[in-house]
Amino acid sequence: MLGLSCGAVERDAHVGQAFLDRLDDDDRGALLELARRRSYGPATTLFLEGDDGYTVLVVLSGRVKVSVSTANGHDVVIDVLGPGSIVGELSAIDGGPRSATATTLDRVEIAHVRHEDFLGFLAGNARVSIELTRSLADRVRGATRRQVEFGSADALSRTCARLVELAGSSTEVHLPVSQADLASWMGLSREAVVKALRTMRELGWITSRGRDIALVDVDAIRLRASQ
Repeated sequence: MLGLSCGAVERDAHVGQAFLDRLDDDDRGALLELARRRSYGPATTLFLEGDDGYTVLVVLSGRVKVSVSTANGHDVVIDVLGPGSIVGELSAIDGGPRSATATTLDRVEIAHVRHEDFLGFLAGNARVSIELTRSLADRVRGATRRQVEFGSADALSRTCARLVELAGSSTEVHLPVSQADLASWMGLSREAVVKALRTMRELGWITSRGRDIALVDVDAIRLRASQ
């Protein structure tokens, strides 16, 4: 997406990839050998904000919503993580409590790795440590970008940006969260999101049915997302 030199392209080849996808087969296999796998149904709380952390979670299938509570008790979605993503790694790194709540959005399979095993694995594998750092950097960049959007972009631009993010390389999006959750993820009201989606349909940029959205004019959506 950016005009980069060949060296920069090589350095940024994994930008946007989930943590597990960044690892080679040997490292991935070695990490998962340390894990205990479990399956969960939709709307299952994996851990709560403020809990003590004992394991790092790797999403093998499905999606997980990460949210935090505001002072007035409202939940704010800060990320939606799919297969290959790592969850709860901050508690392993700094020994602190969970910084957010993680909830399944659909049926998921999770690999649980005990903190001590995860830290030992990182200590003995510099490549994985580097990829974890890059994965965290990606997440910080995404959070920074959304903060800039909150201060400068209108509702339509924010909605376009989230649809582009959720679609990835596809032109089809199945919204993994409710419109209310989508709104909190973008720092908007539910009404503002409904209006933005309606505007996009009227412009012919999308078609939608329930939570399924087809991006008809991807170029127009990407352009509006950048404004």
